[in-house]
Amino acid sequence: MSKGNLLLIVWNVLLTALVAWLAFKPKPSASADETTSAPASTAQEVIVAARDSGALKEARIAHFHMDSLRKKYDPMRREEQAFQ
Repeated sequence: MSKGNLLLIVWNVLLTALVAWLAFKPKPSASADETTSAPASTAQEVIVAARDSGALKEARIAHFHMDSLRKKYDPMRREEQAFQ
């Protein structure tokens, strides 16, 4: 193994250990001052956009049943014959 490969392996092991340590280290606990004081405002403003139902008037949802395709039911058989 060359010196460059060994250096890369050691570097990868160090980076992996650093990421694992950052991921699994315990979170710092809150101090006494932070736990006793209540936040000034806990309410959050939610903005709801107006629904534009006119934009989807011509929308269609297409679906098919895969078993119909596998068994080649009549409508599927007719469509297959139309393309041949």
